[in-house]
Amino acid sequence: MNRLAYKIFFLIAAIVLLFGCKTESDNDLFAPEFGSIYIDTDIYEAKINVEVKNRQNATSFGIYIGEDENSMSKYNGEPNGVDSYSVTLSGLHPDTQYICKGWVTNGKTEIISSPMTFRTLQKPFVSVDSPQIGDYVSEYGGGGIIYVFEDTAEALLISMTEAWNLTWVAAVLWCKEYGDKQWYLPAIEELNYITFNLNTINEGIKKNGGTELYLGNKCYWSSTEYNEFFAYRERLYTGEIYYYGNDENKNALVNITRAVRRINLPNDD
Repeated sequence: MNRLAYKIFFLIAAIVLLFGCKTESDNDLFAPEFGSIYIDTDIYEAKINVEVKNRQNATSFGIYIGEDENSMSKYNGEPNGVDSYSVTLSGLHPDTQYICKGWVTNGKTEIISSPMTFRTLQKPFVSVDSPQIGDYVSEYGGGGIIYVFEDTAEALLISMTEAWNLTWVAAVLWCKEYGDKQWYLPAIEELNYITFNLNTINEGIKKNGGTELYLGNKCYWSSTEYNEFFAYRERLYTGEIYYYGNDENKNALVNITRAVRRINLPNDD
């Protein structure tokens, strides 16, 4: 082999050694490291924020969560700045302890944090003795009037105020911002319950300084969708239910909006 061939051979070997021989341990050196984990809990929800060094080296990240370490589910997280990510969970059980662990991976190695525990909040209880339809409950941001009993343990409140001329999407957002995080746009069945006790509900609202329910021709929104274009609405004083009108869909049509929320009733035992 001549000198030129030797030089080419050693040059190729050097290039292979320099660029082509990364090992799995090389990747391990750049694996992210965990910092603090912050958890903001509610009754049915939790938002978990995880600080992690070198998150830019991770290909994916998230948390494991469960009521014990043998029943943990894996969730992916969303980027939240350069050195953190977050996961928002819903559908949790009230007053329940959960275990969570952060995880990140760089495609070669998964790193898991030490376990942390948190407890969801208790469901609130109505503060009035022997509650009746039309009673005012002042708690829960804005207060409301009891308008139906779901069973012996739970009742529904209706908000003291309402909003006019909102599209369906705007109505959903207005209800979420009415008080604490548990107010929402009622389903059509929940909206229809109002028609059973209109006078009693309005008396309670008026007595406590709220805005009475409108009993004219205009309709109230429900959260129940007919399809991707239309949602159900109801004219309270007649109980008539609609899902379309004047060729306008839920993103163009405007109606009246009331928020509702569920509360626990006192336990007589």
